[in-house]
Amino acid sequence: MHAIQSGQHQNDRPPQQALRALSGGRTAVALLLALAVGFGIASLMTSRPHATPAAAAQTVNLADSPFFGVWRFVDDVGDPLGDNYGLFHADGTFVGIGVNTTFLGLWRPTGENAIEVMDIHGGLGFVSEPFVAGTQLTRTTLTYDPATDSLSGIYSPTLSDASGEVIISGARYSVRGYRVSFETMFPATPTP
Repeated sequence: MHAIQSGQHQNDRPPQQALRALSGGRTAVALLLALAVGFGIASLMTSRPHATPAAAAQTVNLADSPFFGVWRFVDDVGDPLGDNYGLFHADGTFVGIGVNTTFLGLWRPTGENAIEVMDIHGGLGFVSEPFVAGTQLTRTTLTYDPATDSLSGIYSPTLSDASGEVIISGARYSVRGYRVSFETMFPATPTP
């Protein structure tokens, strides 16, 4: 320890000691600040609503939705791939199947008899054409008609090349959906 010399105040420390005291104080302040920010973020994350399909399914029972199940889709563009089939799962996921085509996506209710579907497909072009790398992201709005047990709606695809550059966007096509009823295809009791 250094003795206090005459004319020197008790707070006048040699530069090295002052630097250590100052940096120790900064470390404590930085630690307290980091803890406060950490607690703030943690409290926001726990109070934030989750937007996962499973969380949405817990809020609204999607298995009770008229959209739940398997549907055959026919669009207005004379699709050379033929009919597509879609499966709306109770957890809010969607799988669409066509000839050499698989779409994966999510669906959510937007009204009593209305939903929105977002799905994606890898690759561009038709079956008869060579494979072209890229993606098709499709947004579809569908309305359920309880009188006919059918769907009608509009879909809009956005096609992007392998680099992610959008090459086609903004077109809108109509689509109709018809429920696939397995009960009418198979007997109620399995035969041995």
